[in-house]
Amino acid sequence: MDGYKAVSGATTEASTSREQHTHSPLTLLGLPAHIRRRIYLHVGLARWDGLPYVFDLHGREARFQPSPSPGSFNGLLLSCRLLHDEAAALLYSSNHFVLDYSQPASFAPLHALTVPSLASLTSLRIVLNQSSCHEPDTVGLGNCCRHGHKDEPWPRTGIFICTKDHADKHSPPLLSLSGRGSSPDEEDCGVAAAQAMLSEWHSTAVYMSSLLSPGNLDLSLICDIDPRHPQAVEVAAQAVAPLSLLPLLKNCHVRLCESPDRRLQQVASDAVMRARGVSAPYSKPPPTATPFLSLPRELRLLILEYTDLITPWREVMRSRCHRGYTVLHIPCHRIEYLDCPLEVHPGCQFSRCWGNPDIEPRIGCFCRLRHAASSSRCVCWSPPSSLFLVCRTLRQDAELVFFSGNRFVVNDVDSHSPSRITAPSAQAVAATRCYPFERFAASQFLREVVPTHCLAHLRFLEIVFPPYPHDHWPQPEDPAMKEWCSTVTWLRDKINARGLTVSFVAADVDNWEPPPEREQMTRQQGVVILDSYIRIVRPLRCWAAGEDGLAGFRVRLADPWGWTERRIRQLRKRGLAEKHEATERELKAYVEGSVMGERYRADDTKKGPPQCLWPRAFNGRI
Repeated sequence: MDGYKAVSGATTEASTSREQHTHSPLTLLGLPAHIRRRIYLHVGLARWDGLPYVFDLHGREARFQPSPSPGSFNGLLLSCRLLHDEAAALLYSSNHFVLDYSQPASFAPLHALTVPSLASLTSLRIVLNQSSCHEPDTVGLGNCCRHGHKDEPWPRTGIFICTKDHADKHSPPLLSLSGRGSSPDEEDCGVAAAQAMLSEWHSTAVYMSSLLSPGNLDLSLICDIDPRHPQAVEVAAQAVAPLSLLPLLKNCHVRLCESPDRRLQQVASDAVMRARGVSAPYSKPPPTATPFLSLPRELRLLILEYTDLITPWREVMRSRCHRGYTVLHIPCHRIEYLDCPLEVHPGCQFSRCWGNPDIEPRIGCFCRLRHAASSSRCVCWSPPSSLFLVCRTLRQDAELVFFSGNRFVVNDVDSHSPSRITAPSAQAVAATRCYPFERFAASQFLREVVPTHCLAHLRFLEIVFPPYPHDHWPQPEDPAMKEWCSTVTWLRDKINARGLTVSFVAADVDNWEPPPEREQMTRQQGVVILDSYIRIVRPLRCWAAGEDGLAGFRVRLADPWGWTERRIRQLRKRGLAEKHEATERELKAYVEGSVMGERYRADDTKKGPPQCLWPRAFNGRI
């Protein structure tokens, strides 16, 4: 009986305990981990799609990339230690944080972060000083330069956006010498202010060094310095020195000047390699022997084709406005949520790294072609140089791969704007109503740019002329025309004609703004332009004659009357568009046949190397 009472009492007690447990409130920590995570996502600690929010550590809101207000989840961080650690780990590991130094004690938000928060931090951008857009609200817009960029087809785009939306976001470069009349005392004050800022940055790095997780943080550092100041390199070295105090970084991006500068570029590059645990190439003794040169030449050439000797689209641009080699700048259509053509998209990763849609988070521009910056994310193509300096044998291999593996497009004026008629330095000459230059850009390229012993390596050459007015095209008596005929004759025994395809392009006008002379083109003026086409290509007949003549010759010619009111009215009528295309095909066949002679066949244009990409990009067809 006593035993029964004992069992009965235990059962009643257990039942009462279950009832109390059933009616007790369920806490957040009592929920499963995956349910808590969904709650954290709902309040804005992270995004559902996995992409990062951009948070300003000073609490400023971004206009173009709005992030949740910290007030929506601040209560979680203040509730208890367990919730704080769990929420902070998600918040600081999933998002991108920005700290902008504007006054003393600007680094206070970093000092205020708790140990779990700093240990979870994965993406941080520190802006010590910026003279162009790097704010959180411009991340991902692609307009990172206040004054546009010299290589952009429309450089004033950057001016408009910056003036309209963030005119108050820019500061003069550190140690700025813009005011040449500055007194020595004012310059000393600028140096003292810079030293005070860098001292705070150093103290912050010391504080963070013992709290960050090794190999976890992606750190960006922006400190735009005036490269003209005598202490610019010294201050740049002080700006990047705190990076060596931090544990090994997952990735590092450093920018030290808005415009490219060789000295500051080297400082940034060395700092990034040290921060990532990569030793500088010149810090190791060179090998006594290079196994690469012991390989058969066929293998060496195949290997070199996978270097920067071959451009992203196998297309190299050269023009009067851009003296160095450049590549076609095609904005990746994935930025606009469109499909990039399969033959184009593989090269997008090597151009415009600041607008690559596949890179997250959007940390801003650290392109080494646009700034004195270094970043593992920038793989933009630049003219190769190092492979030409190793030894004579490797230089010869590199020259063969570079000049035979790429298509060379020579613009008479501007590679990035083929419809541009005159260069800035030729305005006075152009006003005289004649061809505005003393030499063709193609003649200068073939005589002075390509080494004479490399002319035989050329496999594809495209010569592009802008839509000059009828009285600006070269005439037989012009020095440029005479020099061009002399150049073609000089090249006859130096090129490998059987392996060379030549293309002549008379670019069409800008579709958005055709010049008045093309809208009012008379028949006589159009005939002058057509005669000029023939005049420029006629000397090439000596390259095409005989069995050892050119492998191919192509032309794309702009219709001189294509923008007249009468022609546009005709094209709107049924049947006349086909007639216009047939007329252009006849003109093309006539010009190509006049050069190739008996060797010309209309279907030859369908063979040989593929067409260049720049006409499609220029016409908005990519």
